[in-house]
Amino acid sequence: MTVDIGILVVIAGVALFMGIWIGKSTERMALDTKRQTEEMPDEQEKNDGKENGAEERHRPGEPIPADAIGSPAAGAVTAFRDGRRRGVSIKPEQGRVYAPVSGKVKKMYPMGNAMLIVSDKGEEVMIRVCNEVDEIYSMYFRARVVQNEIINKGKLLLEFDKEGLEAEGVEVTVSVSAEAQDGRLFAMTGCNPVKAGEALLWA
Repeated sequence: MTVDIGILVVIAGVALFMGIWIGKSTERMALDTKRQTEEMPDEQEKNDGKENGAEERHRPGEPIPADAIGSPAAGAVTAFRDGRRRGVSIKPEQGRVYAPVSGKVKKMYPMGNAMLIVSDKGEEVMIRVCNEVDEIYSMYFRARVVQNEIINKGKLLLEFDKEGLEAEGVEVTVSVSAEAQDGRLFAMTGCNPVKAGEALLWA
């Protein structure tokens, strides 16, 4: 009986050790899988860009399409990415925003500081002045177009009181993001700062 109990204790000890070891191995494998999953989207985005022939920035000497999306305002630019939308945030020099493409105003947002335009090529171009701005500041924005209006590139879209917003402590930016109809990514301007109407994004 004493021998049987000793054997049982040894077996239990071995089983406990094996359980702990297997648990740690499983945890290690789960962490490795998580790391790989987190790294994959970045790699996928890089591959998407290469497959679609889109570069992060325009390189000097490369041709720029005549129908490129223009800058709606003059100022210093910062690039950003929102899912498959690639865009530019501009620190505007003046309180005016011009149409970056010819097309149709698909949607006007209630505050008058943002709109969605569909270009003649089918690109969806989102323009927003001041991100996440409170409705109490709507008085500082004056839209110069209406929903469903057909517009030409360079048309005045909206005016805003830049000085008034800054006095209120609001960070004044003009953001432009675009998505191509066929899902291609956009190349971005290599110029900084940009002039109003200057090529900004193109697929």
